[in-house]
Amino acid sequence: MKKLLEIFKQEKKVISIYNDPSDTGNCWTGFVKEADDDYVLIAHISENGFYGGFCLHAIDGIFNIEQGTSYEKKTLKLYELRKQSHPSLSLDMRNGLLEAVLGYAQNEKIFISVALVEDDSYPPCGLIEEMTEDFIYLKNFTS
Repeated sequence: MKKLLEIFKQEKKVISIYNDPSDTGNCWTGFVKEADDDYVLIAHISENGFYGGFCLHAIDGIFNIEQGTSYEKKTLKLYELRKQSHPSLSLDMRNGLLEAVLGYAQNEKIFISVALVEDDSYPPCGLIEEMTEDFIYLKNFTS
C-alpha cells in the first residue's frame, strides 16, 4: 500500500481513505503528504472544499482507498475555487512518520486531536506538553 500512496503523493492526487467497513459513508479526503510503512499523513479537505488540517492514519486500519471518483473531483474543484491551501510541513522522518508529526506538533505548538478508537466521539484535543517512548501528555483543551 505504501507504493500506491507514494504514487498518489507524487502525482498530487486527491484520494479518499476509508477506515471503517461498517460506515462507508465516512471517509477522509485529501492529498497524501507523507507515508511510511505504518502511517499516512493526509492534508484533509472538507466535503465543502475547505482546509481541514492534517490527519494521520494507521495504514493497517485502511480498508479502502478511492481516487478519481466524482466525490474527489468535486472536492478538489471546491478546494481550488475557494483558493484553499495547506502549509508545507518540515518533518524529521528519521524515527518514522508518527514521531515526526508528533514532534512537529509539539515544537510548533499545534493543537492535536487524538482518536484511539473508532467510536471516540469526543477525542482529547490539546497541546503536547511532553512525550516519552510510551506516553503523550496533552494539555487538554476539551471539556
